[in-house]
Amino acid sequence: PVYSAETFDGFWQDEVMVERMEKFIASVREKVDAPEDFSDKKYLTDLMSILRGPLERKRFAMAALFRGSIFMSLLTFDYYRERLTDRNRVRELDAIAREELHNLFDKLLEVAVRETGALSADSGPREMPADKPA
Repeated sequence: PVYSAETFDGFWQDEVMVERMEKFIASVREKVDAPEDFSDKKYLTDLMSILRGPLERKRFAMAALFRGSIFMSLLTFDYYRERLTDRNRVRELDAIAREELHNLFDKLLEVAVRETGALSADSGPREMPADKPA
């Protein structure tokens, strides 16, 4: 549906959306930090429970916003981890991946807040999206 600015402003709450984004990313970080190493694929199952999201509207919106980027990174990491020929370096790769996943989460949250966390009328003048990707 097409919403008027007045209708949108009546429902959108910047601070609530930012809080939900921060909470969602924090729960993803928790699942990435939980395993000592990534040998056991349970961490993926735990992450899927968050990224797939229950059908509750608020939670699903956050999962839909972030999951594609997170899925792609996890798939790439797992692909290369399983194919690492020098198995003595798996722990090193795990540490690098964990750090890079956190960097990704930081950037995803930063961009999401910038792009969607200041849409209400009381946030100031609305701007058009940047012509260059973040």
